[in-house]
Amino acid sequence: MRRPAVQKKNHVPRSFEARRRNEGLRRSGVGVERSQVKAGCAVACRDAFRGHAGAAMIAHPEQIFQQQVAQYLDWALPEDAFWTHFPAGGGGARRGAFLKSMGLKPGVPDIMIIYQGRTYWLELKAKNRKPTLLQIQRHIELVNAGCYKVAVVRTLEEVEDKLLYWVIPLRVGIHGISQNAKD
Repeated sequence: MRRPAVQKKNHVPRSFEARRRNEGLRRSGVGVERSQVKAGCAVACRDAFRGHAGAAMIAHPEQIFQQQVAQYLDWALPEDAFWTHFPAGGGGARRGAFLKSMGLKPGVPDIMIIYQGRTYWLELKAKNRKPTLLQIQRHIELVNAGCYKVAVVRTLEEVEDKLLYWVIPLRVGIHGISQNAKD
């Protein structure tokens, strides 16, 4: 029977890239075990990018835009409107399989707004990005199911324009107090 090799804590992998990732994780407070160092530190890096163990997350353009839209909707929508975000992306195949088993349909737009009994959907895209064919198909299904409107937006100005086009009164516009807000 073969004895397992002695595992050293905080073992530094041999390759330069893996060593650099390992060193960055140590500085960020993530403890790196030998088991995490396997495959070029993939597990520890994955955990760091997901925000585990106090490591900073990398924000992608769509995530930054999502946060801006969330803050804007909190300020701008009337008090009798409801909105929420569907966190369906990211996390890889394992998370995708989990969300599917929970009933999440792929291609659902990012934000749902309900106002006066009507449902509106916003698909957020970074500049120069287009919705996938699956997303477009899901948008058509939502409209056929009775959803009032679905729109793809790439900027805060487009979000505000769509809300005004849909005749949703805004308490605050992007550049200050909205003219059509209820008194």
